[in-house]
Amino acid sequence: LSIIGVKQVMLSDSQYVYVVPRDGKIIVGKNRDFSFVGRVHAGLFDFIANECTFIYDKFSLSMPRIDSASMVAVAWTPDGNGFRPFVKVKNVLARLNADLFIDAPDSKSGRKMLHHYPLLISKDTSYVFFERKDIVKGVYKKSNFYFEVYPFEMDSLNSLPTSDLRFDGNFRSAGIFPDIKQQIKVQKDYSL
Repeated sequence: LSIIGVKQVMLSDSQYVYVVPRDGKIIVGKNRDFSFVGRVHAGLFDFIANECTFIYDKFSLSMPRIDSASMVAVAWTPDGNGFRPFVKVKNVLARLNADLFIDAPDSKSGRKMLHHYPLLISKDTSYVFFERKDIVKGVYKKSNFYFEVYPFEMDSLNSLPTSDLRFDGNFRSAGIFPDIKQQIKVQKDYSL
């Protein structure tokens, strides 16, 4: 069943996970499963994906072709009112293949408060690129200057502290340095 004119599908209001089909179209299959192309919002993450399948029984999203995952972080310091607002992280994760587990399959309605959901499982290597005009006029080309992010699991996407937005991997610097195995994390200026 093809449904057109879909602006948004709220999958879980308790875990705040929703999807926005790029062309306003979803394809509904058996057992309430559906597929689409577009944006997935889950907690502190927004994914732009070319293939998404919602699997009702597992209450999860399969996203094998994610172009980018942008993140927001809780501000390092409080504002004038004592609150820590959300700040957009300057870099994105690119080329992900991941599954997003929205909530426990027996808690689709959110009747149980399970704080470790949503849960993201990255299944392959993804990347952080630095080829941007605001970084040394774009000199760091994607082809040879990047950070390889190893597959990872990240839970509690709704309440993740900024210090936990970090990823293990390998830094490739176009031959400036030998490859460096390290961790990339949110810096004080909200870049990775």
